[in-house]
Amino acid sequence: MVNPSVRVRFQTLRPLVLLSALVLMAFWGAWRGGFLWDDRLLILEHELVRDWRRIPEAWAGPLTADFGRFYRPLLAASFGLSHALWGDAAAPYHLENLILHTANVWLVYALAAALAHDARAGLLAAAIFAVHPLQSEPVNYLSSRGDLLAAAGIFASVLLYVRARAGSGGRRAYAASMACFVLGALAKEIAFIVPALAAAYEVTLSGRGAGGRRWKPVLGLMIAAAGMLALRGAVLHAAPAGGNIPGTIADVPVRTRLLTALSVLPLALRLTAWPVGLHKVWEIPLIGSPSDPRVWIGIAAALGAAALLRFAWRTDRPAAFGLAWAVLCWLPYANLIPLNAFFSEHWMYLPLFGLALAFASAAVRAMDRSSVPVRRASGAALAGIIAVFGWMTAERTAVWAGDPVAFYEEILRYSPGADRIHNELGNLYLERGKPERAGAAYEAALERNPLNAGAWYNRGRLHALRGELDEAAASYARAIAQKPGFALAHNNLGGVLYRQRRLEEAEQALRDALRLEPDLFEAHHNLGNVHRARGELMQASHAYAAALARNPRYAPSHAHLGETYLKLGRAKDASASLRRALELDPASVTAWNDLGGASTRLGSLDAAAEAYAMALALDPGYAPAQYNLGLVLRELGRNQDAREALSRAAGLFEELGRGDMAERAREALEGLGANPAQADGETGSE
Repeated sequence: MVNPSVRVRFQTLRPLVLLSALVLMAFWGAWRGGFLWDDRLLILEHELVRDWRRIPEAWAGPLTADFGRFYRPLLAASFGLSHALWGDAAAPYHLENLILHTANVWLVYALAAALAHDARAGLLAAAIFAVHPLQSEPVNYLSSRGDLLAAAGIFASVLLYVRARAGSGGRRAYAASMACFVLGALAKEIAFIVPALAAAYEVTLSGRGAGGRRWKPVLGLMIAAAGMLALRGAVLHAAPAGGNIPGTIADVPVRTRLLTALSVLPLALRLTAWPVGLHKVWEIPLIGSPSDPRVWIGIAAALGAAALLRFAWRTDRPAAFGLAWAVLCWLPYANLIPLNAFFSEHWMYLPLFGLALAFASAAVRAMDRSSVPVRRASGAALAGIIAVFGWMTAERTAVWAGDPVAFYEEILRYSPGADRIHNELGNLYLERGKPERAGAAYEAALERNPLNAGAWYNRGRLHALRGELDEAAASYARAIAQKPGFALAHNNLGGVLYRQRRLEEAEQALRDALRLEPDLFEAHHNLGNVHRARGELMQASHAYAAALARNPRYAPSHAHLGETYLKLGRAKDASASLRRALELDPASVTAWNDLGGASTRLGSLDAAAEAYAMALALDPGYAPAQYNLGLVLRELGRNQDAREALSRAAGLFEELGRGDMAERAREALEGLGANPAQADGETGSE
């Protein structure tokens, strides 16, 4: 006989198991996806994320130094923890997003059931929320984790608030509600909407308390919001100014922003009811005139929503609250404060709950008033809608998790003028060894938006890889002109100027990079290269050490520091640095060559010969290693082997046009039997 308590627990868990199964079926294969779009900026290249020891710094500064100035320390900490656990493996990040969405679906079920006082409405709302195709972006797009975390805080905060107002949990529930609100606000700014949602609950559903006592809990949330806003303002005010990038929404007049936002409302409603044609980037034309038909369509949609809200207020208060929720969660995206777009699908994550609640409450009430055959038919129709939504979401998940090139090309079919997509596509082509196609993509981006600093920067990278240094320097300069705070562009410009041996200009560019981003390890490394080229070996060693303090796993800095120590006569330190470099990058020919030099200085000639041999195994045509091996073999008394190595070295130096070294190799051949001076050896780091 089944224990009654076990049966009750199973009945309680059954909806959660069903909802989890729906999520899994709709998002099956999401873990096959990679890093897309802003994932590179927020995960792969974010210094705080990539070093878990620096996660506490996220609480004292903006999420990124670029425009937008977001204070989202919980999001940065989440990515930092993920990176500490999984490194650059994308699959676990996607599984984490899927788990967060599943948790939100559970919260939606509990919240909708509590608001509608009906578990059936809660289950229907949660099922729609779980598998609606609009959810494919916030779940599959790793950079949308802020939406998932903030939503978890919002759902939990409002659920606890509702339970507290219903007399369950008392002050502890209020305190927990406030804590969840604060956590949500630390993940993304949209969570600041919680006090307004609590106020909407008091107006539509509470009915408890009298006079001012009714609003005391809301006032508490408002005070918490004010404190969070003060913290956010203090942190961002103290951070270096990033400024706005020319050509962004910040430059669009307020009136144009509002008219354009009105034109977006029908699109959002259409995609909720008929989610066809979804894609990552939506090109929304700017509207400057109130007489534009799209504005009037938007006004009609807004009036229709208002009429529906008024009708729901009289007939179905849970539905009225759902509609109010949707409106309140949409308003922050209306570009009263400039955002980075006029519409993104992941912005619908929170409004969708309100619309799902309104629909579910109305549907359940209508079914309760219907006959049994009608209820059965309605239930089958609702199940069919959820099944179709789930299938559509699975199709979108396959696109998100598929080939990134195909993903971006799909966007361009809908939004051919999306310059950032052309730029991202160029990066993918470059990574895949297709520089011609990459160049065409960067040119397409700049043709559509000559103010795109990222495209100028990537164009510079491509020219630098081709050895077209003048063109690379000009492209980096254009990137800096469009975005003066672009630290990486300053750094890369410094690197190109170093390669051109314009050392004074290179140093200035690198110091500009470090002024903007003091922890940019690449700039410290490149500054070390400049000092080394001038013969300023102590300054070079300090710069390489500074680079390694910020990124201990950067093999080139270990290698260059080792070579610098070797030139300073610190052979033991050189050997330690070079061995660490080779642990990180065993294929570094120059590091093996310099390790041979350090071993020779330490009197370990056999180890030196082995290191030179390793360098030559990797690159048989590397002349310095052939020359140095010949010198060591000569000292070991292996004259025949020394003769062969020195002879090859002389030939290789001749081919390289280095007649001085070829002559030295021939002199060493003639002097076989004498002790060579180690000063004749050549270091190899470039």
